[in-house]
Amino acid sequence: MSITKLRGCFSYAGPPVAILVGLVLIVGFLWQGRQGDRAVNQASEAAMGPPAFTLDGYNIYQGELRNAVDAQRQQLTMQKTQAGQLPELTPAESLGLYAQAAIGALEQAVAMVLAKKQGIEVSDEELSNWVLHAERDRIAGSQQTFDMIKQFQVSAAQRRIDAAKKKDANSAETKEATKALDEVTKMTFEENFKGQSGGLTPDQYVASLTETLPKRLGDPFFRRAAEAGAANAELNAKYAEKVDTSDGALKKTYDKFVYHQIGITEADADAKASEVLKKIRGGMDFMEAARQFTDLKDAKGNANLDEVTQPRFDLMSNADYAGLLMLKPGEVSEVATIGESAYIYKLAQVKPDVPKDFDKVKQERAKTLKQRVSQAEVAKATKAAMQAAKKNAAWKDPAWKLVTDYAQFQQDAALSKAEKIKILKDLLARSKDVATDSPDIPVLVRYTVINQLDVELPEGDEKKRLKADLLDSYLLVIDIAPSTDLRFQYAEELIRAGQGDKALEILLDNAQAAAPPGPQTAPIIARVERLLPRAANLATKGTDVVDQVQKEIAAWRTDEVESKKAAEEIERENKKQEEELRKKEAAEKAKAPEIKPPTATPPTPAPTPPSNPGG
Repeated sequence: MSITKLRGCFSYAGPPVAILVGLVLIVGFLWQGRQGDRAVNQASEAAMGPPAFTLDGYNIYQGELRNAVDAQRQQLTMQKTQAGQLPELTPAESLGLYAQAAIGALEQAVAMVLAKKQGIEVSDEELSNWVLHAERDRIAGSQQTFDMIKQFQVSAAQRRIDAAKKKDANSAETKEATKALDEVTKMTFEENFKGQSGGLTPDQYVASLTETLPKRLGDPFFRRAAEAGAANAELNAKYAEKVDTSDGALKKTYDKFVYHQIGITEADADAKASEVLKKIRGGMDFMEAARQFTDLKDAKGNANLDEVTQPRFDLMSNADYAGLLMLKPGEVSEVATIGESAYIYKLAQVKPDVPKDFDKVKQERAKTLKQRVSQAEVAKATKAAMQAAKKNAAWKDPAWKLVTDYAQFQQDAALSKAEKIKILKDLLARSKDVATDSPDIPVLVRYTVINQLDVELPEGDEKKRLKADLLDSYLLVIDIAPSTDLRFQYAEELIRAGQGDKALEILLDNAQAAAPPGPQTAPIIARVERLLPRAANLATKGTDVVDQVQKEIAAWRTDEVESKKAAEEIERENKKQEEELRKKEAAEKAKAPEIKPPTATPPTPAPTPPSNPGG
């Protein structure tokens, strides 16, 4: 079954198939994406370019970063296409690719540095084993997602059939829904995997990867990314060795922690929670503080003072609860920042809850405990090392430092409004004059930061001055991320600034780009029509650009009519052929001689033995 047909089946049954195709079946994308280009396969260290930064002697090269951005861009545009969207990236999406690549590279460097400090060195055999293990895990995860979404789509299709049958069990709608359900039900993970892997089944794909792996590991892009993954896996194993899995330690994991909490979810949550904690440390009753200050409410809108119960096992794998785990009954924690919120905990009691079949389950419990604790410890060490890397990394290209700082700013949820504005202003200043081998980065940062400052700054002269910067940034960013929506935003800003002639040029570009006529391009033409009068009123009188835009709109409308006629003709022809086929099948069935079952031959009576008169 083709991917197009697959998409049709799933979109008929429920949500767009992009959910399925986008999440699943880009199996092995990272591996293939990193080395799928033959030019990249032949890459050498020289092709990786100069270092973007160095961390404790470990280099991240600009070629690696660009390669990661290209792979992510390819994946994102493919997902948009499969979802029936225009394969265009907004400036935010484009900047996001650079930010992801930068943070990912920093994490890669941190993993290698942490591994080195632990004395971990990955051999070629260990590297190969890790790649194959990671790819098998990826395939298994993809299959689980496929099965889950397929079941959802089957259920949605069945509901549609049931609804159609209530109206008319023999209607065309019922038949179409039944057909769609049949198509979805027939789909298998293996078939779809083959469609994404050049006809290979999962087993064949892994076998092919195993065979070509030595050559692929010769590609520095591929190898270095794999080395970081393998080093991280070895680091987890190292921490797992230190986990206490004695019976006593395992039994404690079943403890139930019963506690109360105060949650602050509004702006500047961390600072406000610190003030509340100060009051509690000063003698204020915890429950009274909860009544007055918590943002956590019950169904009636009152302060939620209910106890919360969680197993120690779950708390151990979440660094956010590290402070809670250290408490004794009656004690109050420090402020725990989780996302944009802040919490204070008071432990009420710890209740042992060891299962009766402990001896049977303790082996599996120990295995899971090692996994959870080691992952939590690695995450904790990585977080600390990432913080240290802000100071310790030696940046060779300021643009990559700029986008990394921007990405880390985006991740910091505890910043106050004043702190946000200060950092954004610094990023804006740094984005204006950057000597770099990656000139797109400062342009994207500048455009994005100006828009964020426009939201954060209060009304006034400073905000008004941003408007001029915004128009300048549009002029630069529109060549880097030339999406249709961005051009419309630029046109609207030009109209607000009274620059009608330039706005008309942008509208003309968009009208010409709105091809072919159809559902995807109809909103573009509608938006051009809506903005045209406003731009024309501000433009130079007598400009011929207005006529050009109007001609493009008229041509689009004409093409739309012709396109609809062609589609209707095709539909009529298809229905005609289906009707003729049904008639032909019915005629052939009527002409066929009736085959009667053979007449049964009466059974021959059993011979009667002669009578015995003398008997």
